[in-house]
Amino acid sequence: MYYTKAMQEKKSIWILARWVFSLTFKLSPLLVGASVVSTFFKAILDIAQVYIFANIIGQIITLASSPNPDTKSIIFYLVARFVIITFRRLLSFIEEYSHQAIYQILDPLLDQSLAVKLQTLRIQTLESPEVQNKIQRARDGLGALLNFLWTSLRVIESGTRLLLASIGVFAVYPVLILINLIIRIPMYFNDKYFRQVVWKMYRETTESRRMARESYSYLVSTQTLHEIFLTGSFKYLLNHFSSYFKSYVKQLNQTRKTWLIRANSITYLTELYQLSVYIFVISQIINKTLEAGRGLVVARFVETIDDSMATFIFSINELQEQSIRLWDTYELFQLKPSFPDGNKVFPVLTKGPQIDIKNMSFSYPNSKKNIFDNFNLQIKSGEKIAIVGENGAGKTTLVKLLCNMYQVNRGEIAVNNLNLNSLKLDSYYKNLSVLFQEYNTYPHLTVKQNIAIGLPNKHINTLKMKTAALHANSKDFIEALPSKYEQILSERYKKGIRLSTGQWQKLAISRFFYRSSPLVIFDEPTAAIDAVAESKIFNRIYKFFQNKTVIIISHRFSTVRSADRIIVLDKGKIVEQGTHQQLLDLKGKYAHSFNLQAKGYVN
Repeated sequence: MYYTKAMQEKKSIWILARWVFSLTFKLSPLLVGASVVSTFFKAILDIAQVYIFANIIGQIITLASSPNPDTKSIIFYLVARFVIITFRRLLSFIEEYSHQAIYQILDPLLDQSLAVKLQTLRIQTLESPEVQNKIQRARDGLGALLNFLWTSLRVIESGTRLLLASIGVFAVYPVLILINLIIRIPMYFNDKYFRQVVWKMYRETTESRRMARESYSYLVSTQTLHEIFLTGSFKYLLNHFSSYFKSYVKQLNQTRKTWLIRANSITYLTELYQLSVYIFVISQIINKTLEAGRGLVVARFVETIDDSMATFIFSINELQEQSIRLWDTYELFQLKPSFPDGNKVFPVLTKGPQIDIKNMSFSYPNSKKNIFDNFNLQIKSGEKIAIVGENGAGKTTLVKLLCNMYQVNRGEIAVNNLNLNSLKLDSYYKNLSVLFQEYNTYPHLTVKQNIAIGLPNKHINTLKMKTAALHANSKDFIEALPSKYEQILSERYKKGIRLSTGQWQKLAISRFFYRSSPLVIFDEPTAAIDAVAESKIFNRIYKFFQNKTVIIISHRFSTVRSADRIIVLDKGKIVEQGTHQQLLDLKGKYAHSFNLQAKGYVN
């Protein structure tokens, strides 16, 4: 078997059932409660209806053979049936309405819950390949959460019918229950086995499926299609996507074919059993050893037992399968950050903080290679520093550590003499702005919203927004747009337009001018901007962020010359530092790289 007994016990459907009912009930207590109650009582009325109907037929047979028929009993059963039909229809309405409303209400709320959960986890946790696979399976399985709820209700419904019908048959022919159980055992194990086989296929191909869907995402994105058209790589990526699913579907269909053949063979035997029960009951009625009404009740209850047991078995197996599929979602919701949040509230600053990095060592999780080893750096309050170096020098890693996305292995980072690990991140982030190399774009939002999202919880200050656009050198192209600051920035939406990469980068920089935090970090902020615009933006950065601590990460040595201090990183170590002129006079690594880049511009 693919799963050991210990794994099956761990992934218990009962653990998930408690979690699913707790989560969904918390999101919508009235609707979930109505679904559970209506399902349970509907099952009771189903049994009562079978009993009443069988007795009506029995009464008809008795009346037909009686010289002095008494219609009181049949009238009682007819009235009882009318009442049951009425209440059952009401319960069905409640159940159907609750299910539809739950889908409409809970579906987006569950997506929202997943987003909120991911937001509470640290980047160090989220960037783990294992967690990435778990997130992919959780996103695939989130819709299965509601299916798990419906299947659980089906178990309650079929289990209630099965129990009540079994009580009715047990009083007359208990052996029939035992026979029914024996016949259904092969169905249970056959269904269970093939569900595990299908799940094994699904789980073992998670990463391949992620890669295939990644290829597909490039085929349907207007941002990536232009390069695909030019390189002629469409068929290559399409084949990468389709070949996985062709192989997967082929194997899946072969498995399901064998599964259905065996399942239908077992079902055929159970149908023959039902027929034999009817023959037996009819013979007992004819021989007058069993009263007609009671015999029909037994026959119908046996049929109900068989159908309910089949539904119960399939539902239990389906719950087991769904619990395995849903387990990654459950585990993700139980997942804790790689490190806890601090307990100290960092105050809102009016000027840039001082940063002290003391004897810091750091290596990424699951890596033995140190990016930094006993690294020391002090950045004074209000200082404008630039950090330069080749790829792999540790510049972006340093940014992540300053943002506390990862925690250092040894040493500490202190902000205004407070250990970064001890701070509540929300309070720290209110004083921080970071523009990463891979900055966010929001093409479904307007220009105004793209800038103002830098301070999302405050009323938009139009004057401040336009000033930010001016400093980021984006004002001119914004004013030239058809709808200016109200312009939607994607051609996928009505009257939307597409910005160039350089325009997007200027818009992202505008966002950080608008945010105007005491501590500002720019990680390669002008990589897609021409040299003239870049020079203007850097000059404005130094002037605009007065009394603020500014850290600029750059490959371009020529763009950081106005910094108060330039730090040259090489393989996680500070090899040079000073002003632009001091480093040129030093004639070391900075001067060599600067002259090479300057020569490249001249050529």
